[in-house]
Amino acid sequence: MLQHLGKSSLNTLLDIFNLSWRQGQVPQCWKEAIMMPILKKGKNKSKASSYRPISLTSSCCKLLERIINKRMHMYLESENIIGHEQAGFRQYKSTEDQTTHLSQVVEDAFQSKKVTLAVFVDLQRAFDKVWKDGLCAKMLRYGISGRMYKWTKSYLYNRRARVLVDGQCGQKVLLKQGVPQGGVLPPTLFILFMNDLVPELPKGVQSALYADDLVLWCSEEYASTAKYRIQTALDMIVTWAKQWCVTINREKTTGTLFTLSPKTQPVKLILDDTPLKMEDQQTYLGVTFDKRMTWKQHITSAEAKARRKLNIMRKLAGTKWGANEKILKSVYQGNVRPHLEYGSSAWMTAAKSHHQTLDKVQNQALRIITGATKSTPIKSMEDITNIPPLEAIPTGLHCSNYKAEEEALTHAAHSIKNKIDNTTQVVFLTDALSVLQALKNDKLPQLQQALYNIKSLTTVIQWIPSHCGVWGNEQADKLAKLRNKQQQEENPVCFTEMKTIIKSLFNTQQQQDSYHQLTRSEQTTIFRLRTGHNRLNQHLHKVMKVVPSPMCPCGEAEQDTAHLLQSCKIHQALREKIWHSETTLKEKLYGPVDALQKTTRFVEETGIQV
Repeated sequence: MLQHLGKSSLNTLLDIFNLSWRQGQVPQCWKEAIMMPILKKGKNKSKASSYRPISLTSSCCKLLERIINKRMHMYLESENIIGHEQAGFRQYKSTEDQTTHLSQVVEDAFQSKKVTLAVFVDLQRAFDKVWKDGLCAKMLRYGISGRMYKWTKSYLYNRRARVLVDGQCGQKVLLKQGVPQGGVLPPTLFILFMNDLVPELPKGVQSALYADDLVLWCSEEYASTAKYRIQTALDMIVTWAKQWCVTINREKTTGTLFTLSPKTQPVKLILDDTPLKMEDQQTYLGVTFDKRMTWKQHITSAEAKARRKLNIMRKLAGTKWGANEKILKSVYQGNVRPHLEYGSSAWMTAAKSHHQTLDKVQNQALRIITGATKSTPIKSMEDITNIPPLEAIPTGLHCSNYKAEEEALTHAAHSIKNKIDNTTQVVFLTDALSVLQALKNDKLPQLQQALYNIKSLTTVIQWIPSHCGVWGNEQADKLAKLRNKQQQEENPVCFTEMKTIIKSLFNTQQQQDSYHQLTRSEQTTIFRLRTGHNRLNQHLHKVMKVVPSPMCPCGEAEQDTAHLLQSCKIHQALREKIWHSETTLKEKLYGPVDALQKTTRFVEETGIQV
């Protein structure tokens, strides 16, 4: 709705934003929320703790939050305030960074004949119980002051909410603690609050943090040494929690000793005077780690989830009815494959037999998508659907000129930072006009950050025309062409660029093969005729062993695709009726849409089931 406001309304909204920012006051109506309780998966409906409260707040406030959050994020990242252990709510970081890190640490320890003792700490309702006074104190400690501090403090305090259940709203209640659920700014405030949790851990103890999901570990030759270090770290965590009014869930906080030795003695740890529960496997950020790192339990769980989603595809189509290949492929890629791939960078060392378990799920999905018979080669199905095998992880396939030019400027700024010495001024010469325009409009945070890091220098970015004989520019162009022939590096792709890539891939695929424009029944028929894995006598005799002879009823030759479509005398009249002129087998199977539809009509009218 806000996007469709007129110019005068937008100016009024801007005036409200500026007034709120200058005065450091958030309108009270922006601090009132409608709270909808969402039942957590697998929880008891009768318990209030089983619900996750989601707050519906003002859209105008969220827009202003987004502006302020961007500034706060830029400050925190540029000053390296957020610790490297934290991956939650940060650009270019994800849960897989943390699961892969932990996996690699444990595998490295196994290679060195060491054990790894890990504790997975659960903070009880951490988001809802943030101590507001403590958060404000930390903001000042980290240098967030002035208008940003004043506005954020007003945003946090005197908030009210009403609970919406079955269409009925309750009375307004004052929220005395926690950061608002459903807002734009709260995730940044939360990781700021958690930021001093792990910096002072004992020597040898490492950690990974994703929002409030914390894991501590220590790799040592002897479990007793690891136990001593981890116990010290746990005591420090308990002290921190008490200082900042955070509650550690003793029931859900557990430990695991990762070891390949069957003789390792059990480890006993204490969490605030309570014995810590030790388990043989842990699920951290959706990935299940077992103590010997076999990954059997994780892959079994992933397979079960994927097979449940696979049933959706079976309900959508049969071999002759239902959704076509495009829809089924979309369902597979959006609902099934993510379960098969998630965390793969962590569990890629699993045994081949475990990988094959997941391959079987994908193979079943391919047969549903294509309508193929069980004997159809996997490669044929992968080719027609353009779905790569699970072990194939494509990288560096797409990098537009725009993205390459942005990366080049960012890299140049980083290199200058490391070679400042006595330099006082630097000039960047570039022919990337679109990048400069985006930089002017504050749309390139990485490049802005790189330039901010050399703010002590007088920096000039000068546009120059391309391909006009400018010597330096021509040399750069030659180097770019040379580099283009080498292996590409992985780069993040922005949303706009991703849309362009998707559109180009979609259009290219549609132009390449008319098969994708057919109905479900037609697609199944054409695919089976192309691959030769069908119900014609040749295949049923030689591969399936279910008919006594591969011969066609006409007695002239074996009944295969070429014979049926091109030379069978039984169907000569029908062939001449549908194709008025001589038509090649290639055109009948790979031609335009109307040619493929003639082929499917011919097969249907013969009465032969393929």
